[in-house]
Amino acid sequence: MVIKINKSKFNPLYIYILMLIFFGLTFTKTQIFGPLYLHDLVLIIFLVYSITVRPLKTLKFPTILVFIFISIIYLLYSLFFLQLSTELKTMSLRQYMMYFYLIAAYIYYNQYIKNSDLTPLIIFLYRIGVVSIILEVLFLFYLIIYDFNNFSFFEGYNYYSHAVMFGLINFGAYALVFKQGVYKWLLFSTALLLSTFLGHASLFLAVFSLLLLYILIRVNLKAKITAISLGVLSIWFLTFLPQFQDANASWRLLFWSEINKIIFLNNYGLLGEGFGVPYVSIDFAFELLNKIGAHGFLDQSRHLERWVSPPHNSFFTICFHTGFISLVLLLTPIKNIVKYFFIDSSKTQPDKNKVFLLLLLFSYMVWVSFNVVLELPHSAMLFWLVFFVSIEYFNSNRYLIK
Repeated sequence: MVIKINKSKFNPLYIYILMLIFFGLTFTKTQIFGPLYLHDLVLIIFLVYSITVRPLKTLKFPTILVFIFISIIYLLYSLFFLQLSTELKTMSLRQYMMYFYLIAAYIYYNQYIKNSDLTPLIIFLYRIGVVSIILEVLFLFYLIIYDFNNFSFFEGYNYYSHAVMFGLINFGAYALVFKQGVYKWLLFSTALLLSTFLGHASLFLAVFSLLLLYILIRVNLKAKITAISLGVLSIWFLTFLPQFQDANASWRLLFWSEINKIIFLNNYGLLGEGFGVPYVSIDFAFELLNKIGAHGFLDQSRHLERWVSPPHNSFFTICFHTGFISLVLLLTPIKNIVKYFFIDSSKTQPDKNKVFLLLLLFSYMVWVSFNVVLELPHSAMLFWLVFFVSIEYFNSNRYLIK
């Protein structure tokens, strides 16, 4: 399948996303000067150009706007009232970048996506899934042929770029929703199989969740609640098995437990810690060392590690910085998507675009819940693209009748 770039107001967005997919870290980690990287410079130029060409007039989804204002207040408070060193002020800006990516996506959404025909963007989303599959297969062949770093399918990281991992999810959703018969299951199985080779167990979980959601969306509310409850209980029991007690899993569980104490016990779910502050205390760093031998937070050669290593769950990171209530505000616009999944989907003939976007968004959220995604430029904007296209499709009068 070939992507035909016709004249479209979305072309700058297409080019930006394709740069993330094709050039990966070369695009996002090339330093221009100081803390400014090539990706950030391109994004700033893109935003300035967009606002100049099409002035921003109205803003949709006010809860997201409130979320942004809250984050700005926390940033200003951190910079001017926390008495941070120059180094930590720079760190506060670095930590704030996850909010900047959202702000950029929100501005673009209100300029170009809002009240528009979303068909070209939905087509683009499944086409980048196809592109990602092709790139990843070619990359794996390259690694096999040249035995790159003693290549193994089940050891190390074997992904072409961070954005390609999102692309695998896109391809899996595309196969389930838009293909039929044996072809559907062959293509989905390809995405599922590839997800096991890339070095992230949570990617397999995200792709597999597509299948679970695809099945659940077709059953009634009682069956959905029963299945989800059993799934949550199963995951809870699995955490007690030896397989879930390895260093990596234990590190996550301990970190999540500590970060939730800060969010809900210390700050009551209302307040955040702000920016330029460490994610963990020295005491907890020693606790990790004593319990599982993890010494990364105590490495003197990386003295800012406690500031640059978030809890591998981007939603927890948001709650840490600006409070749980801010996350509620951010996710409020997906209420119609949740309602569709639990109530409407089994009652009506499904709109394939709705099913595709629902599968994508919820599986993306699974991926984000186990990794550092929204904090980094490598693929954050892919998440926000799907987020804003989804909430527009499910909340727009243009599509409500479908």
